[in-house]
Amino acid sequence: MSAIGFLAALITLAYIFLEAFESEDARSKELDQVQRRLAEKEAAETLRVINGLREFPVIVGASVKIADRPATRDNGAAGKTGNVVGVAKASSTHVDVIGTHFVDAAVNVFVDELGRGFWLYPDLVVSAPSRNER
Repeated sequence: MSAIGFLAALITLAYIFLEAFESEDARSKELDQVQRRLAEKEAAETLRVINGLREFPVIVGASVKIADRPATRDNGAAGKTGNVVGVAKASSTHVDVIGTHFVDAAVNVFVDELGRGFWLYPDLVVSAPSRNER
């Protein structure tokens, strides 16, 4: 085999290797995206909040009211209305979550009036009254 033939074979093998590597990387990224979508769907399904006898979904951007309970009174959040700015698994937030742990879910509610947000367990988040009820 001549030097040129050897180099051509080496370059061909390098291209085959790179294609296989790029293909594996693409499959890995696709798998990560699917797993992320499943985790988001699971979190959305977990974060259904009981408010009296009816359920309402906790949706980022939704206007909600913080329940008036001892835990929320201690933090000055009781009865305040705010917007949901995030939802997460409580065990993975690494922040202080207000309330009693019944489910592994936490809702971050930002209260404009206080200029800050609160991580709450879902049982402390109730649907905000409509404009007609206020």
